[in-house]
Amino acid sequence: MVPDLHTLTVPTDELFWSTWISYGRSGSLMPAFAKTENGPLTDIQIASLAAYLNAVIPSHITNSIL
Repeated sequence: MVPDLHTLTVPTDELFWSTWISYGRSGSLMPAFAKTENGPLTDIQIASLAAYLNAVIPSHITNSIL
């Protein structure tokens, strides 16, 4: 099952997206895409994609401490 990225229930930022893209998501269909993980993307490509996702899918959840 592919998640709807607009309805994630966790806070997101560029680090979140970069980690997800680089290392994939265990228990899902999302593979690792980083060259260091035998994927096709360089660090620069991952950073670019993470910045794009952060811009077009802003976090709707805040990371505040109560």
